Amino acid sequence: MTVKKKILIPINSDLYIRNYIRTGVLNKLKTSFDLFFIANKDLKNLEELNKLENFKGYFQYSHVEETRHRRILNTLMWRYRKYSKSFIYRLKWFSQILVLKNKKIDTFKYSFLKFLNVLKFRIFIQFFGSLLIFPLFKKFYMMKTEPNSSLYNHVRTISPDIVLVPTQAQCSMDNDLIKICNKLKIKSIFLIDNWDNLSDKSLMWNKPDLIGVWGEQSKQHAIRIQKFQEDKVVNIGTPRFEHYFRERNNFHKSYFDFNYILFLGTALEFDEIKILKIIDNFIIKNESKISKMKIVYRPHPWRMGTDKIKISEFKNIIIDPQIKKNYLETNFVNTEFQPDISYYTSLIKNSNFVVGGLTSMIIESSIFYKKYVVTAFPERQFNNQYNSLKYMVHFKELKYLNNLIITKNIEELENALSKLFKEENIQDEKKTIDNQRRFFLFDDNIDYSSRLLDLVRKLI
Repeated sequence: MTVKKKILIPINSDLYIRNYIRTGVLNKLKTSFDLFFIANKDLKNLEELNKLENFKGYFQYSHVEETRHRRILNTLMWRYRKYSKSFIYRLKWFSQILVLKNKKIDTFKYSFLKFLNVLKFRIFIQFFGSLLIFPLFKKFYMMKTEPNSSLYNHVRTISPDIVLVPTQAQCSMDNDLIKICNKLKIKSIFLIDNWDNLSDKSLMWNKPDLIGVWGEQSKQHAIRIQKFQEDKVVNIGTPRFEHYFRERNNFHKSYFDFNYILFLGTALEFDEIKILKIIDNFIIKNESKISKMKIVYRPHPWRMGTDKIKISEFKNIIIDPQIKKNYLETNFVNTEFQPDISYYTSLIKNSNFVVGGLTSMIIESSIFYKKYVVTAFPERQFNNQYNSLKYMVHFKELKYLNNLIITKNIEELENALSKLFKEENIQDEKKTIDNQRRFFLFDDNIDYSSRLLDLVRKLI
């Protein structure tokens, strides 16, 4: 009897439970290999993990360990800030001092505390990231950082042939795993989970044997910013969008009995309520030309902002029912709430068009050939959609998507709305939009699970 080779899959985020476990993209791997799982004990959906076959337990990071890794990543971001404009943007964002509150005394108090934290942050990264000191920092701090002991013990006990890691590429576990794999002579593959992971946070100071990325844009970021060799980077797509390609040409009944514009919020704060008011007023002013049109507002499920819309102040807006309870009842990022991604198919497909911030839903909307109006307005706080569009590297080529309209003020937004209400569908542009979107998100004639199996076989 042939003994199957072993693959260890560490789960370090509740997102990965949704994107890699619930989607079934590991099923083809399971037929050829024995899959083992471990997970971060700080995750919320632990019960679901405990049901997995060959689940071997948890690892956990202390506050001291997390702080040490965060210092390393921040120092690397400063030291190699010229590699990516997104690094520069992030450093400026982290260095903002003004914290606006309702009372002047509170604004002063919170801003002063922020000033002290920013001062400490800047002194550390600029000193240890300097030309003379950084080699010593690397030798005596980075290289002396020992891998997490519980993570090491799990890997050593399971003794896999490959460690397969869904990742954002910028966390404590990632760097530790590569150190452990190198020490134990185990092959490693990273699967980049999100659009911006290779361009906007920091450098990966330890590299896996292979890395699977979203598409050609991410591949360029891996090579140019993260300094991977080209033959170590493979376009594979992402499992969380995979079912859209199967479903986009099928009929899906709408959740609503009216025509609607889908409005998408973002995780980072921006004045979504202001934009919603502009669109609502536009519909009111043009209601003789626009019959029974509403706005379905979908806040980001893990938004950082705490401001809430008052529906009574709007005439044509409803909150997306799937997310309404989580939005209204929480004032913090709640990763336990993981929306079913199959819900999005009808939501996007049956909209007239989409309006919103800079989010990966731009890619999802493009898969469904929907027009998407980006609202990148300047705002008082530094971290806003206008500056994100200006600085963040993964948004650089968005202007080449035919289905995208970028607006930076009220007039441009209203002109875009007028245009879209008059336009016919874009059936004749489908091939063009697919070709343009493929630069950001790869797809081909086989599914993600088959591409993943092929990727693993490159090392076994």
